[in-house]
Amino acid sequence: MHDTRMRRSVSQYIRDMRERNRSPGYIAMTKGRLDHFATWMEQHGATCLSKVDYKDLNEFIAETFKGKAASYQAYCLNVLKAFLRFHQHELGHKYHYSPTGRDRQVKWMTPEQMEFLLSQKLTPREGLLVCAGLYAGLRRIELLRLTVADLYLGWQTGALSVWAKGKVRTVPVHPDFRLAIETYLGSVDYGPGEKALQFHEDHYSLILKKLEVRTGVPCASHVLRRSFLRFLNSKGVPLPTISAIAGHSSSEMTLRYIGAPMDEMKDAINAIPSRYVRPGVQMTT
Repeated sequence: MHDTRMRRSVSQYIRDMRERNRSPGYIAMTKGRLDHFATWMEQHGATCLSKVDYKDLNEFIAETFKGKAASYQAYCLNVLKAFLRFHQHELGHKYHYSPTGRDRQVKWMTPEQMEFLLSQKLTPREGLLVCAGLYAGLRRIELLRLTVADLYLGWQTGALSVWAKGKVRTVPVHPDFRLAIETYLGSVDYGPGEKALQFHEDHYSLILKKLEVRTGVPCASHVLRRSFLRFLNSKGVPLPTISAIAGHSSSEMTLRYIGAPMDEMKDAINAIPSRYVRPGVQMTT
């Protein structure tokens, strides 16, 4: 087995799983699937993640798990998706995780949807996940890596230190987010050094998906984060400040997250003075 970038990516992902205290059985199962996938990709001439696309995943599942139950194939596909999400920064092209593509999915919540979601009766865990996105713009991996001691310190001091992608940033804690932390810590009995959220990132998405079905409001993890950043922009917060809060290395990335609201684009276009005259109509002075 030669050491390729694909193999190194698998090893890096397995090390991260161990740091997140995943069970040895689950790690062994995941490593087996990813090693099998790396071998299959090498046989097809690909040695790094930049050569992987959605078609490759489908072909690998179809060839390797032919005859298996559809639920089992979907489970293996989710394992590969989680692996690629972890290494998204290494991809040489924009990767789509669904046949329809990300661009057709909802990216932002309206202010009315945000208010409606926060007015719902949420469980302590749902409240923590929603407030972490809408009041702090935390990434999913940032929240999953926090310990009980981290949350308690953030609740006590009003500032939360999070880590992801090799960078540490400090996020001020909004009073509503502080209340959500207090409610959640009161509902669990984990030790200070234990993970505050003791489940996998796929379970994180499942919780928000069930909440979305129950409320009718799009509330995926990145939708919450994007909506938070757009809300800051609508309140006149300077772009460099928004970038610092989001943990972005450049304002260009923040602009991609914020986008341009449709009402603002309409106002900008309507502000152009009217100069067009219909054909056949004589101008009057």
